[in-house]
Amino acid sequence: ADFHTHGEHYYPISFRDVRSGHVVAPNGEKQYMLCGQFRPEKEGSEVAWTTFATIKTDPYEQWLGPQASGLCQQTAITWDEQGDLSSVLRHQLDSLQ
Repeated sequence: ADFHTHGEHYYPISFRDVRSGHVVAPNGEKQYMLCGQFRPEKEGSEVAWTTFATIKTDPYEQWLGPQASGLCQQTAITWDEQGDLSSVLRHQLDSLQ
């Protein structure tokens, strides 16, 4: 939803290395997150990939850049096994257009 809401600055958009997982909060609840990278699809320009982390809170929060990289590199994350979700995320974003 955040990419859809704020994506007018960089849409259409490409995703890579998108995966989901969770950490266990101090209260014992699982806190789910989605991590990956995105960049705008712009002809003739080589735009850098930006790391993102979307964390399920109430309803969610999204982090970008170095802060997201730090969150996504935590050793406490248990990653789901479904593999790269880049195409799933892109399909979901396209369905909101």
